[in-house]
Amino acid sequence: MSWKRKKALSEAQLQEDPENPPLKLASECSTRWGSTHKMIARVLKNKKAIRRVLGDDRDTAHLVPKWQDIEVLEAVDAALAPLADFTDIMSGSEYVTISALTPILRRLKNEELAAKNGDLPMTVSIKKKILKALQVKYSCEEKKLLMDITCFLDPRFK
Repeated sequence: MSWKRKKALSEAQLQEDPENPPLKLASECSTRWGSTHKMIARVLKNKKAIRRVLGDDRDTAHLVPKWQDIEVLEAVDAALAPLADFTDIMSGSEYVTISALTPILRRLKNEELAAKNGDLPMTVSIKKKILKALQVKYSCEEKKLLMDITCFLDPRFK
């Protein structure tokens, strides 16, 4: 994005919400957990300003997000949002986290990534794929045993 469009986006954000400072659009980084969710959430929060900036220029008018694009982003955001808090918890470097894996995986399966009544079909599909990937990753019996033993020995989970 050029500096002119960045400036126009900041101005459009200020016009919509003058009480809050303008937010930069986040970019996705494959090595940063949660960056995809952060990027999508920021786009959804700024969708009106993005539409205004892209729609004002003939060269970028075709890039204005359609309702279908917004619906897809909302479905992905709804699927990734529950994982954001758990990612922060598990990325701590000051404490041992393997003992927390068993309860966190159980909660993700039974509550956070379980299909809810208001979920779009795409959100349900994404949640199922995330759960399947987690199950494949932690299906090894040695890993399960290690996680169960550390959880059993951790006084936080007694």
